[in-house]
Order: sequence, then C-alpha cells, then structure tokens
Amino acid sequence: PSKASKREVILEYIAKTYFEKDRVYSETDVNSILRGFYEDNCTLRRDLVDAGYLSRTKNASEYLKTDKA
Repeated sequence: PSKASKREVILEYIAKTYFEKDRVYSETDVNSILRGFYEDNCTLRRDLVDAGYLSRTKNASEYLKTDKA
C-alpha cells in the first residue's frame, strides 16, 4: 500500500507471523517467504529492513528478525 500506516501494519504482520526470532535466513529464504505476498520481493525485503523488522549483514547474505517484530 502507498499509505505509510497501512504499509507498516502489513510489514509488522509479515515479520511477526513468518519470521522466527534467532533464526538466520539467507536472502533466498527471505525471498521465498516474501514471494507469496508480492511479486517484487526485493522491494518488500528492503522495506522490512528499512522499517527495522529485519536486519541484514553488510553483504546482505544473512537476515535476522529484530526485536521490533
């Protein structure tokens, strides 16, 4: 959604429902999860990181759910 408040609700839902705390996800894992929501999974993945629900390593090879989610 283009409205920030709606987008935030959706990002929070995805992070809380589909990602486990303390599990390391590869970029491929994250893309597989997100593909079911939106065909542009790269943008969705970036939005989750930018919103603080996922963190990633500097080389973007590993992702973790943050305490915000």
